[in-house]
Amino acid sequence: MRDDTLWDKICSALLIAVPAVALVLCLIPMYPMMDLDQYVLRNFLNPPNTNILTNICPMVLIVFVYTLILTICYYRSQALGTIKAIFVFSIVSLCVTGIALLPDSVMKAWPFQIQVYIWLVMCVLSFVRMKMEIKRYEDLE
Repeated sequence: MRDDTLWDKICSALLIAVPAVALVLCLIPMYPMMDLDQYVLRNFLNPPNTNILTNICPMVLIVFVYTLILTICYYRSQALGTIKAIFVFSIVSLCVTGIALLPDSVMKAWPFQIQVYIWLVMCVLSFVRMKMEIKRYEDLE
């Protein structure tokens, strides 16, 4: 159900901004990693070959992009199923970024650590919005 109140526009804009910020932080080369006796700036597109992030980074990027696409679709339609999918993918993103921090010798620089908090905010925001949409649909019935 499409509703054009100010609160709906603000929530939709926040839902788009949070994954966009997370995606931008993944793509900026900020992670200084020691590689062959020199520091190399790393990002999620070129992770070091010696740790688990080599396998996790493509999956993280795909999940982040898909969540961003879902939020744009939600902005256009405001459907209940779309906000439920956003909530599920926010939880998946939170789990994937949290799991990536567990092993030793991973990128633990500031932008990667803040990903967990960004996705925690996204989970809370999408949960609140999902509950508001459910209430809106129940009031129509």
